[in-house]
Amino acid sequence: ALDGSVPPTSSTGSSGTLATGFNTTTITAWGGPNSATSPLINGVTVTVTICVPGTSTCQSIPNVLVDTGSFGLRIFSSVLNNSLALGTGLTLTGPAAGFYYGECAQFADGNSWGGVALADISIGGETAPSTPIQVIGDYVVGNSTPPTQCGTPGASGTLEDTVASNDGLNGIIGVGLFSQDCNTSCASTTDPGEQNGGGLAAFYWSCPAGGGACTTTGIPNSAQVVNPVVNFVANATQGSGTADNNGVAVQFNSVPQQGAVSTTGVLIFGINTQTNNQLSGATIIAADLNTFFPALYSGQSLNGFFDSGSSVMTFPDASLAQCSNSSGFSFLFCPTNVPITNKTVAITTAAGGSLAAAFSIINLSIETGSDGYNVFSDTAGPAQAPLTGDFDFGMAFFYGRTLYFAVDNNQFDTYGSFTGSAVPTPFYGYAPFP
Repeated sequence: ALDGSVPPTSSTGSSGTLATGFNTTTITAWGGPNSATSPLINGVTVTVTICVPGTSTCQSIPNVLVDTGSFGLRIFSSVLNNSLALGTGLTLTGPAAGFYYGECAQFADGNSWGGVALADISIGGETAPSTPIQVIGDYVVGNSTPPTQCGTPGASGTLEDTVASNDGLNGIIGVGLFSQDCNTSCASTTDPGEQNGGGLAAFYWSCPAGGGACTTTGIPNSAQVVNPVVNFVANATQGSGTADNNGVAVQFNSVPQQGAVSTTGVLIFGINTQTNNQLSGATIIAADLNTFFPALYSGQSLNGFFDSGSSVMTFPDASLAQCSNSSGFSFLFCPTNVPITNKTVAITTAAGGSLAAAFSIINLSIETGSDGYNVFSDTAGPAQAPLTGDFDFGMAFFYGRTLYFAVDNNQFDTYGSFTGSAVPTPFYGYAPFP
C-alpha cells in the first residue's frame, strides 16, 4: 500500500528565505514514514505525480527519496494504484515485439530489479512527458524472476524489491549529474556493469513477454531510465519561457548542533534559466565522468561527490573512533570523550583553487537533547567498500548550503557545454546559505 505519512513540521536552524517559484518544490528532511520504528537519518523526500502518458490518469506519490547521486525515477510497483498498475495503466517498453526491458539498477547498498515503463512526470510546476521510469519489484517482466546476477530477492545488500522494507519510502528520484542511468555504455555493450567499470551484473535485460529467461541486451539512450529533469519542457505561462532542464539546485537552512525532528528545503529546477536559479556567487567544481572531484582530507587525496541519497558524510579516517554497537550508531564516528570535533576538507575548484569546506562531527552517544531527532548536520562515518577511496558529502553536508548539479548536456563519454559558464558539464556549484 502507498505510504502517505506526512512529515512533521519543525522550525529549526537558520532562517534564510528559501527560493520560491513555479520551478521549485518543497523537500523535507526527516526520519521517514516509519520513523517511529525504523527511522532514517536525514531522509529527504518529495512528492511526485506520474500519469499514463497523454492522459489525466494520474497518481500523486509522496515520500520519494531525493537522490543527487543517481539518475532516474524509480517507483515501487506495490505503491501503484490499479489505474496505473502495469498491464492496466502504465505500459512496459521493450527492445522488440514480444520482449520487455528489465533493469538491474545498481546502488552502493544493493540492486533494484524491475521493468521500464513510460510515464508523464510532474514535480512542482515542471513536467517531463513520456519519460522512461523503472517500476521496482515488478516481476510481471517476462513472468520471470530477476536474473541471478542481479541478486537474491530480500537478501541484505543484494536485491531491494519491496516498499515494505523498513523505511517505508515509495521510490527514489535521481536528479544527479547525468542524463540517463547508463548512457552510451549500455547502448554499445550487453554487459556494462557499473558506470565506473565495476564489472557487476548488466544494467539492462531483454525478457520474453510470454515468460522465460531474461538475457542481457544493449539499449539506446532514448529508451533508458532517464533523469526526469532533462525531459522538462518549457512552461508556456510562467518564467522566462526557457526549459529548466539543465540541472537542479538543493537548498537548505542550517540545523542546530543537537539536530532537529525535521526541516524543509527546496529543490530548484534549472540553472541560469530563471531569476531564482542563478549561479552568481557560487563556486564551480568540475566533475569527471564518474561524478568525482578532487578532495584532500587529512593528507589523503580522495574522490569527492555530493550525494543527498547518502544520509551522512563518509570518508576514511582511522584516527576517529566509531560509535559502539550499544549506542545504536555503530555506523558513525563518535569522537572520543568530546561532544563535537571540527574538521576541514579541501575541494579543488574548477578555477584550480581550493575551497576549504568546514564541517563538524558530533558524538551522538554523549550529545544531550537529541532524542527523537532524525536530522543532523554533524554526522559522519567511515567509508565502506567499494567507497573506501571516496569522500561522500552526504545529506548531512547539505544543510546551510545551496548545492548545484549541472547535468552533462546529454553527453556521457564527452563533456558538454553550459550556457553562461566556461566550465564544461557536468559540474557542481557550492554556495553558503543563507
